[in-house]
Amino acid sequence: MAKGRLEQVDLTKKVDTKQKYVKKLRKYQMKLLALQHLLYEKKIAVMLAMEGWDAAGKGGTIKRITEHLDPRGFRVTPISAPAPHEKRYHYLQRFWRKIPQYGQISIFDRSWYGTTCFGRAC
Repeated sequence: MAKGRLEQVDLTKKVDTKQKYVKKLRKYQMKLLALQHLLYEKKIAVMLAMEGWDAAGKGGTIKRITEHLDPRGFRVTPISAPAPHEKRYHYLQRFWRKIPQYGQISIFDRSWYGTTCFGRAC
């Protein structure tokens, strides 16, 4: 049976020193900036959903992703449990309103997986 993509990831890899980490971080942040410009030119919308346990590093990851991006080209949307008035609508309605325009990036801090309740009391 074929392995899934996550099962193929080598979790033993690490960066040796803080200097090397900072250098690689800067390199990939600049690569993201170049990709952001390409998205804008090609009018491609991108949506990222950051999901994980509390204190897993989602906020820090979002900070590192957006640190060197053009702030005009992205929006970070924090998502929490639905408010009482939002429960009247389809649970994805809160996300539909935040779908990025062409050439823009939307980053959701949490997603519909962890906030929807799926038929049980929230």
